[in-house]
Amino acid sequence: MGNKVIDLWPVHVSSGAPLASKFRSLLGPGELERYAAFRFENLRANYAIVHGILRILAGRYLREDPAKLEFCTGPYQKPYVLPRGRLEFNLSHSGELALFGFSESCELGVDVEEIVAKGDLLEIAERFFCAEEMQDLMSLPVGERQPAFFRAWTRKEAWLKAVGHGLRTPLDSFRVTLRPSEDARLLHIDGNHEAGRRWILHSIDSLPRSAAALAYPAPAKQVRLMPLLSPGEFL
Repeated sequence: MGNKVIDLWPVHVSSGAPLASKFRSLLGPGELERYAAFRFENLRANYAIVHGILRILAGRYLREDPAKLEFCTGPYQKPYVLPRGRLEFNLSHSGELALFGFSESCELGVDVEEIVAKGDLLEIAERFFCAEEMQDLMSLPVGERQPAFFRAWTRKEAWLKAVGHGLRTPLDSFRVTLRPSEDARLLHIDGNHEAGRRWILHSIDSLPRSAAALAYPAPAKQVRLMPLLSPGEFL
């Protein structure tokens, strides 16, 4: 992969339900506990598929047996593989799609969101977006507001996952671009524009019925988006 490259792997997760038991066989004790905690079979199957594929991909990059990899979580629950520092990764799952990101050299965050009605999007935005983002959103024609909302949401979530702070950082404490004519950028963090320029954002616009984004620290790297795959292609 090289230290100047980030790989993104989109997967059509729901198509792999019949293969869930094969992915489950790769999971470690902690993952099996979380797997068993899901009440519904479809959620258990999706969990097994997503985390089984994570192990397969990580195993390919590290050239190790996927079933023998050890995963831990940091103080804010961001996962990493032991020994730490060999491979950075992040994953996101929404609806029928999962997105996996891998790098050998930098922390990263990815987010994918199925574009569906989520109640009143403007009400959600007013609650979580900063004032400038709300102004940008409201300035758009009504028909452009839904995709703009999901562009902003995935960019914000991807950055939160990259820094690994989760819900400890309020969504309205930083600003991202959301207009269709603007490149994906982090404009400021708590009003600090220089801090915003230390991060790179990418939007992934080619996934079916979904919005997705990648965040990582500058400088810019080559981002390789793999073809959309089905779970069976990993076995």
